[in-house]
Amino acid sequence: MFAHLFLALAATGSLSTPKELAEELHRIAGSDARACGSVTLKDDPKVSMSCAEDALKAGRPFWVAVQSQGVDSLLWSGAARAIDGATWLVRYDSDTSGGGSTTGPKPSTESFLCKDLVISAAKRAVISCPSQPWR
Repeated sequence: MFAHLFLALAATGSLSTPKELAEELHRIAGSDARACGSVTLKDDPKVSMSCAEDALKAGRPFWVAVQSQGVDSLLWSGAARAIDGATWLVRYDSDTSGGGSTTGPKPSTESFLCKDLVISAAKRAVISCPSQPWR
């Protein structure tokens, strides 16, 4: 299963996606989901985000991930639609301690069920859940 995920990530140029985030998105979306890819800070988001927008509108399982600028850690947001129609927002932080831990980085991956998932690449890549504005 993870070999399939690795091939999907390699095909979309997404090898920089954190492993924990990629595994969670794949778990939610399933092995037959459309792999819309990952968008790093230097990537053009149009193709990946259009793929995700189209899959969301069509009611098809998919996953997509977007990196955002962090102050002291790597931050990513992901979106996935499961085969049952549930949509999820997934957040990843490479170090929730803010770089101040004496025992090393403390990564975190959190998943939230999101009934009003928004995916857009109008000005920049955006994945959000308006019903949960704190997320």
